[in-house]
Amino acid sequence: MFLSDYRMPGMDGVQLLTEIKALQPEAMRLILSGHTDLKALMNAINEAEIHRFITKPWEDYDIIITLQQALIHRDILTENRRLADQVRAQQQELDKRKLALEQLKAAHPALFHVNWASDGSVLLDGDDE
Repeated sequence: MFLSDYRMPGMDGVQLLTEIKALQPEAMRLILSGHTDLKALMNAINEAEIHRFITKPWEDYDIIITLQQALIHRDILTENRRLADQVRAQQQELDKRKLALEQLKAAHPALFHVNWASDGSVLLDGDDE
């Protein structure tokens, strides 16, 4: 998690957090500012993809809650990526099994043909008795 002031010597917080985003895209990025400037806010959201824009002065309780929410959000994103990876792996396994089943069906079609009797039982020799 990275928390930066908006105004700093050398570069502003948006530039810093944009560079951090390039290096660590999964990291939560938050910015502090004593001046609520709409252009700065838009740049922070659009360029650095910040999680929150926090205005100064802040209440200690509010910043603690904001930091906790950022960590929870990060954990949810991490879990979503893990689950998406799991779904992709399961889909690949399912695709392999489907292909194997189709190959088996093409090689041995009789294995997949069932003769049903009128009473619902399975006929083994083809007689309908």
